Amino acid sequence: KQVVKNEETGGKDVEPQASVSWSMSIPPNTIGAVIGKRGSVIKSLEAMEGVSRVLLQTDPVKSKYKVLEVTGNTSAVVHVLSKVEGIVKSTNGMK
Repeated sequence: KQVVKNEETGGKDVEPQASVSWSMSIPPNTIGAVIGKRGSVIKSLEAMEGVSRVLLQTDPVKSKYKVLEVTGNTSAVVHVLSKVEGIVKSTNGMK
């Protein structure tokens, strides 16, 4: 039985093909980079194999932030969130 490692799934062992939905908060200064020119980044994330939905909406708690919700099989969702985390870090000048 293959599982996705704990550190990639917030402490949960899950099978890579299980359908999951995870979200992350996107800071206001990185929203443009996550969306991409004419939505190119969001569209490429939605087109990834195993991803069934990518939704970006206003954070109900922090109104200037957005919440990115990704639904699909576990390995695809982990890959998308990791990619977005990299975009956010690079936009903020972090390595």
